[in-house]
Amino acid sequence: MAQVLAAVPIAGLEAVLVAVDLALEAGAVSAEHVLNVIGRLKPTPEIERIETSLVLTEAPRPILAATTRCVPSQPRRTAMRDVIAELKSLRLHGMAQAWADMTAQGTLASVESSRWLIEHLLQAENTDRGLRSIRYQLNAAKFPIHRDLASFDFAASVARCCSTCSPSCTSAPA
Repeated sequence: MAQVLAAVPIAGLEAVLVAVDLALEAGAVSAEHVLNVIGRLKPTPEIERIETSLVLTEAPRPILAATTRCVPSQPRRTAMRDVIAELKSLRLHGMAQAWADMTAQGTLASVESSRWLIEHLLQAENTDRGLRSIRYQLNAAKFPIHRDLASFDFAASVARCCSTCSPSCTSAPA
C-alpha cells in the first residue's frame, strides 16, 4: 500500500487510480501489479534518429511467434478441460464431475449455453473469493480505518525532505 501511495507524486493521482482499477478488474491485487500497470500506462519516449553512414546489407527478418501451440486442435474439448480444471482449482470437485457428466450426455447447443453461464459464475466466484481474502487480511491486520486514494489528503500529510529534518521543515524534498 505504501508503494502505491509513493507512486502518486511521481505518476499522478489519476494514473494511480486507473492502475488500481485495472489491477482490481484483473483480479491481481498487489502493489507490484499496480506499479507494473502504472509503468505500462506511461507513454513511451520517442526514439531519436541518429544519422549514420552505415547501410544494411540484409533486410531485417520478421520475428515469427510459435502460433501452432496457441491454436488448439479441439477447441470444444480444451474449453471443457478449462472449466473442469477451474472447478477443481476452486475445490468444487462435485460440480466438476457433474459438468463432465452433463457434457458427456448433453447436446452441443445446451452444453454451449450452459458453458457460458458456468464460465461467468466461475469468474464471479474467483472475484468474490479474492475480495473476501483481501477483506480477511485487512481484518487480520487490524487496520483502524479503511482509506482509499480518492479520499487521501496529500496536502495535509507530513513529508520530510530527508531523514535529519524535523516535521516543521519547509524546504523542498531532495
